[in-house]
Amino acid sequence: MKHLRAITLRLALALSLAWTLGLPVPFAGLPSAMPAAEAQPAARFSPAQAAALVQKQVGGKVLKVDTFERGGRVIYRVKILQQDGRIRTLNVDGQSGKVLKQQ
Repeated sequence: MKHLRAITLRLALALSLAWTLGLPVPFAGLPSAMPAAEAQPAARFSPAQAAALVQKQVGGKVLKVDTFERGGRVIYRVKILQQDGRIRTLNVDGQSGKVLKQQ
C-alpha cells in the first residue's frame, strides 16, 4: 500500500510540475484544452528549456512560463524573481531559443 501511495504522489507531483511549466498534460476522456484548429506551431524548445535558459542568463527563481503565438511562432514568456527582489519578464523564441525581449 505504501508503494502505491508513493507512486501516486510522484505522478501527481510530475503532472503538477508539467502543468505549471505549461507543458501539455493529457487527461484521458477529457477534451483537449486547445482545439486542433487552434493548435500552436511546433517548437524545438520546451517551456522547461526556455525557463532554464532564462534562469541561466539572469539568475533568480522562475515564477511562471506562459506560451503564446506571435507571427506563426511559439513564444515563451518567462517571469523570473531576481535575487534583488525585482520581477523580470523575458520572451524566448520557441524555435531558436533566442531571448527576444527583456522587460
